[in-house]
Amino acid sequence: MQVVLKRSVNQVKNGYLARAPQLRLTAYGPSAELASKNLEYLVAHYLRPFERGGSLERELAAAGVEKREGEAPLTILLLD
Repeated sequence: MQVVLKRSVNQVKNGYLARAPQLRLTAYGPSAELASKNLEYLVAHYLRPFERGGSLERELAAAGVEKREGEAPLTILLLD
């Protein structure tokens, strides 16, 4: 399953913040690319317990997150 999230990246005083507003998650990095990678990692670890517990689809629907079915394991796609 592929999870599709909106992403916004903003520069702050000492780096960049990448946000996934649908899940209310924020990650920091010294560059925009690293902040985005950190956000992807954070989202994957945030969703993993829901996936294991069998409630992932319900949680994604409640957050208004788009998902695409597939045979691959859980993957995260961040769109600007």
